[in-house]
Amino acid sequence: MTFAAGLIPLGHEATLLFLSQLALLLGVARLFGEGMRRLDQPAVIGELLAGLLLGPSLFGLVAPQAYTAVFPADQTLSDLLSAFSLFCVLLLLVVTGLEIDLALITRRIRTAAWVSAGGLVVPFAFGLALGAFCPDEFMNGPDKRLVFSLFLAVNLSISAIPVIAKTLKDLKFIRRDLGQLNLAAAMLDDAVGWILLAVAAGLATKGHVTAQDVGLKLAASLGVMGLALTLGRTGINRFLGWLARMAPGESSQLGAVLFLALAFSVVTHGLGLESMLGAFLAGILIGQSPRLKSQVAHALELFTFSFCAPIYFATAGIKVNLPALLTPRLLAMTGVVLLVATLGKYLGCYLGGRAVRLSHWQCMALGSGMNPRGAMGVIVARIGLSLGILNQDMYSVLIAMAIITSLAAPPLLRWSFGHVEVTPEERARLESESRRAGSFLNSLQRVLLPSRGGSNAEVAAHLVGHLSHHHPVAITALFASPGNQPPVQAAERVAAQLRRSQGSAPRIMHCDSDQVAACILKEAEKGNYDLLVLGATRERALSPILNEVLRGSPCPTLVVQAQSLSDEDPPEVQFQRMLLPVVGNDYSLRATEVAAVMARSLQATITVLHIIPPLEDGSRGPQTHRLSLDYAQQTVEHHAELARRLGAQVETRVLENHSPSTAILEMAAEGFDLIFMATGIRSVGGQEFLGHRAERVLSGAPCAAVVMSS
Repeated sequence: MTFAAGLIPLGHEATLLFLSQLALLLGVARLFGEGMRRLDQPAVIGELLAGLLLGPSLFGLVAPQAYTAVFPADQTLSDLLSAFSLFCVLLLLVVTGLEIDLALITRRIRTAAWVSAGGLVVPFAFGLALGAFCPDEFMNGPDKRLVFSLFLAVNLSISAIPVIAKTLKDLKFIRRDLGQLNLAAAMLDDAVGWILLAVAAGLATKGHVTAQDVGLKLAASLGVMGLALTLGRTGINRFLGWLARMAPGESSQLGAVLFLALAFSVVTHGLGLESMLGAFLAGILIGQSPRLKSQVAHALELFTFSFCAPIYFATAGIKVNLPALLTPRLLAMTGVVLLVATLGKYLGCYLGGRAVRLSHWQCMALGSGMNPRGAMGVIVARIGLSLGILNQDMYSVLIAMAIITSLAAPPLLRWSFGHVEVTPEERARLESESRRAGSFLNSLQRVLLPSRGGSNAEVAAHLVGHLSHHHPVAITALFASPGNQPPVQAAERVAAQLRRSQGSAPRIMHCDSDQVAACILKEAEKGNYDLLVLGATRERALSPILNEVLRGSPCPTLVVQAQSLSDEDPPEVQFQRMLLPVVGNDYSLRATEVAAVMARSLQATITVLHIIPPLEDGSRGPQTHRLSLDYAQQTVEHHAELARRLGAQVETRVLENHSPSTAILEMAAEGFDLIFMATGIRSVGGQEFLGHRAERVLSGAPCAAVVMSS
């Protein structure tokens, strides 16, 4: 391999050492993190402790030769580890941004601004005062006292968003109102803090700072955040929508999320701001998009918290040399700095919170959340050391303060949050978010509708088009027919039905192969669809294509059968009464969600139905029968409540019948336009079997019928 002049490749030994460092940091951090989790403590405590133990504080003290062998004083390796740690923290902030409820933050921006202002101004003033009275031995000369005081003030006033976010996540407080408020205040806090750092660094390097320098930094910060939170939301949503059409799939979207995070980081860093601010903003905007797949967010979160976060926090810990602080003067200085930093944050957040009428414990919780400095404090201290503003002693003191405040954050947050009651409004929001997280409907973004034209396809097009009235759903119509293309008129009718019900033009595709089922399955797999909609026939044995597609479908299916059997007659698509038989399992809940959204858009009424055996069948006693009735009533009410939350008009019925399918068909004959039921697919003798109940309903339904299977 040939390298350009002046470029030296990373040698074998350096590569081996770098990989060894990553493996050691990850292994020990994960071990300690899981140990803390077993003790009902946040994993971040164990990850930070792992770094302390792997650094000069223990590993370097007990086995100095081994420590030097693994962590040599090599600038290249140090830079590599720092760069990798930066990438890790960027991902951590992206995942944190995904958790941000922008609507909640917008409603409480005034509160966040007051808390941020208090949490910034008071510790900054404390830092200036501490710098003014600090002994000369902790400075690189008394002539640098002003810039030293500024650096100390900045270090004491910033907060560590990564530590705050990880701790809130570990403690399961991140979705609480106070958790969201804490992150918003910390974001504002750090945005201003980095501007102040730029001022202090400018004084250190140039000896002066102009109003223009400060104005440019302020304009850049406000401009980036303003543009991101306004135009950026629309832009990212459109970008993810375009990507879903051009390159559907979870891997494509995950790659796009990572690209956007890095691109935002490049922009903010290029403007002289912190790259972490860009990653955090990117995460917030991506998390607001309804096109973000829950699987993508989960995969990114899993990778970040299992790999990136442990390495990042352990890397922060190995920078601390606790034995070097074990002298009376350094211990005393560390105690003073720790006391001033903690008191400043708590007092500032308390005053800011009380100004907007937060309770005592809410203010204490915000102070606990804003207090950790983490690696942000480490970064500021390293900048001060590199510019010659801090000497080695003061650098060690500030590093220790940053780590200790981070280690103290989890117990302090648990203590203070434990005194803050969950309001009914907050509990309702949390329950709603929990329901949405487990909802099939919210993960439904892409629907494939294979068709050869005809009544079934037109009814299917009419129904699935109404799903887009809940949130944007991309529908692809795949026209397929063995041996030849479908009739142009039939294809146009299906496409026109989709346009009418969906309100936008669908994506149209044609299958040129005689192997229709294989063509459908190939597109379903390649396009990463969430739902496959198929037309049924009264004689399913004569539908080998349907059988093969059901057997190989990579996603849930919707089998639709129109009331009209003639492809020449237009189907009746005016659905006003829908019958929804339920059994209380996950299949039924999925079907209830889909049926409710369709019913709301169609302005139809849903009747939720549950059937139990009658008492006189001799197989059950009166008490068992009463229990069955109670369970049946609870089941229909549970499904009805889910449908009502989605905006549907709902009625409930409990019937007693030996044959559930008979009861469904008899009730459907009482003026219902559509039967919508759920089932699980099973294979019997090489045929995909929807179950006796579903098969009989499809073959004998007096109206249109839909069977949703998983």
